[in-house]
Amino acid sequence: MDENILKQLWLNSCNDQQVEINPEKLILSISQKINNIEKSVRRRDRREIFIAACMILLFGWWLIIMPHLLSKIGAAIIIAGCVLVMIRLPLARRNNIKKDTASAINYHLMVSLQSVKRQIKLLDTVAWWYLLPFFAGAICFYYSFPVSFTSKAIYTITVAILYGYIYYINKREITKVLKPLEQNISKLLHELSEPESYN
Repeated sequence: MDENILKQLWLNSCNDQQVEINPEKLILSISQKINNIEKSVRRRDRREIFIAACMILLFGWWLIIMPHLLSKIGAAIIIAGCVLVMIRLPLARRNNIKKDTASAINYHLMVSLQSVKRQIKLLDTVAWWYLLPFFAGAICFYYSFPVSFTSKAIYTITVAILYGYIYYINKREITKVLKPLEQNISKLLHELSEPESYN
């Protein structure tokens, strides 16, 4: 494969890294990008898991002390949602690609591609595993209090707008960042897998 084509393919996938591409530098560049992605995902996951653990303690206490059935249902739904978050996030980071199945550069690309695909799937399904449980739990919990219909309506609309915005942010991340990166890595892997790619 022509070195200029290889250089252009990789620069298209990470515009912020203007490097001279040769096989050794390409491997280093890919490793750095994978490390940056992993660090960012780990930070997000630690934050989400910590918040989920705190919410389990808080709503677990409320589940015990709250007298109304609806508030107990809401607290139980939120606790279940937190447990789901604590399971889903680490699962999305798992790598099942064996290192001895490919060359170093292909291995790094395959790991990166798998990571991107799993993050796309995670964010693409955020509505059912993240937003829906918390929305249902928050609504049930709030509705158990003796507040006016107007207050309930305002609360429901506010929560719906907030969760709609979170859903939009996740979809935008997929469209603007993850999908283009997935396509570029796949294209680069395809080019490298051609018989003449190192000639």
